[in-house]
Amino acid sequence: MASLQQVQQLAKQGNPKAIAALINHSLQKYQVQAEVQAEAMRLTVFLTGTAAPAPQLAARVKQGLLSLNLTQFSEL
Repeated sequence: MASLQQVQQLAKQGNPKAIAALINHSLQKYQVQAEVQAEAMRLTVFLTGTAAPAPQLAARVKQGLLSLNLTQFSEL
């Protein structure tokens, strides 16, 4: 299994599976799962849970994505 540092490095490179792993780790206590898709210059994140995820979680995810400096995507 990859270390957290390896996953973070892959996420910074734009790897959707690594980005999803980081988001899922961060939101685990909220019982929310993320699915990440990368297509062309767009990164899309879908959040699902037993209840609808709170809007604050989406803002938290976006803040985390911005901190990765994902220059390969023009849309988040």
